Amino acid sequence: MSDYPQDDLNAFFKSKLENAKPDENMWNVPPDFVFDNAVSKINSQEPKRKPAYWRWALLLLLLIGLLSSVFMLVKSNNNYKAANARLQSALSTKDQKIISLENELFEKTSAITAAETKIEFSNQTIEKLQDEVDAKRNVALKNNQQQIQRKANQTSIESKFNKRNNQSIVANNNEIISISTSKDDIAQNDLINNNRSPEIASIPKILSKTNFILANEREVNLNGLDFITLSNSKNDLVDEVFKYGFFLNQNYSSLAMENIPSQSVSNLTKYDNHYSGLGFKFQAEKTVSSKVDMRFALAYQNIQNRSHLDKSNLYDPQNEIDMGNGQMAYNLDVIIDTPFGEVGTQTNFAVDPTLVAPNDEIRQETNTTQSLNIVSLTVGPKYNFIKSDKWAFFAAANLGFNRILHYNNQMQTSLVLHDLKMADFESKPPLIKDINKNYLSAAIGLGFGLYLTDNLQFVFDGQYGQSLNSLRVPKNSSGPLTYLKQWQTQVGLNYIF
Repeated sequence: MSDYPQDDLNAFFKSKLENAKPDENMWNVPPDFVFDNAVSKINSQEPKRKPAYWRWALLLLLLIGLLSSVFMLVKSNNNYKAANARLQSALSTKDQKIISLENELFEKTSAITAAETKIEFSNQTIEKLQDEVDAKRNVALKNNQQQIQRKANQTSIESKFNKRNNQSIVANNNEIISISTSKDDIAQNDLINNNRSPEIASIPKILSKTNFILANEREVNLNGLDFITLSNSKNDLVDEVFKYGFFLNQNYSSLAMENIPSQSVSNLTKYDNHYSGLGFKFQAEKTVSSKVDMRFALAYQNIQNRSHLDKSNLYDPQNEIDMGNGQMAYNLDVIIDTPFGEVGTQTNFAVDPTLVAPNDEIRQETNTTQSLNIVSLTVGPKYNFIKSDKWAFFAAANLGFNRILHYNNQMQTSLVLHDLKMADFESKPPLIKDINKNYLSAAIGLGFGLYLTDNLQFVFDGQYGQSLNSLRVPKNSSGPLTYLKQWQTQVGLNYIF
């Protein structure tokens, strides 16, 4: 009766006492019909729910998670804009340096071209002067030969004189040729020396500077390409990445019970509690460094437990119910202890008193299926021990706050007496009151991610987790405890901001 407000009980009794006529000796005690009506009225009333403080706590956690996500997203966007501005500034500076070097190279190349043009003009002038010298020399030789021929036609009397004269002419001719040749060489050398411009003289220096400029240009290009490559890679702006993802997960759950008393009915229960169920998860990741990410997730999952009990009950005549017309019924409490607590119901079935005797064995076979829907909030780090532009292999861990939102019981029972089935029924027993609807959990796992595009990543990972506190509230310090263990695999997509 402590679950009902005291004011309501006082008002109810007051209304009943107004019409009551107590005895003179018991003036303050209401008659029996008042108690009967009060009890029936109280039993028909549904207890009022206590304030669900956990709902406010869950809403507060969700609000904190959403605000944190928005804050990190805005911060990530600002950091990305700043990094992009730095990258554009660096690229602009590089372009200006390249343009300056190209202009300098163009000026040097123009100077080389002008020098080559002057050299070609000088060569043409030298060839022209050489032709003129050759023509003059040929004319002089021809005149000398004509003079020699005229002298040869003179009389023999003058032969001796002519001989000496011819020798003199030949000597003169050789001297002329020698002088002409010497003059030609001197003129050619003087012409070359006199026509050498400063540009021609600086050709070796210009070529040396050109080679230096070209080498520097190649180095700048390589550095620029390296800078652009690093700037556009995921590793350079890794601290600016924020990911949102949606995942489907497959759960393989089992329940482990501890502190089970040997005399308890739970000691006879078999648990077929390995169950495979589906769930889904919304997940956000904030990159902290090139190797570490922080993960925040909101997940939903369903787990089930199946329990089976074979138990023998002794027939007790005190549980017989006379149905009239010579028929008898037997009343029996069917109880099974599950990992979440005892569940049971009460049943009765017809029996023939002539076929049963006290302490006859009634065999009870009971199966229960318990279904739990759980919402979880998890947070934890992810370490990328191998990461490239296409692949990422990682290890992850998380801590979670879990809330059991919905709980369902289904029970099927068969009762056999003397190899005859006395009853076979299905029931939905009341919900267990000693289940712990809020519990903490921890998990570790491994996985890998594949970048499908610059903004889309496929992720597959598996993890093993366990509840940190019991899902069953013990009735005392030595009561049974239940821990949830899970293997979970999940696949999904991350969208990268």
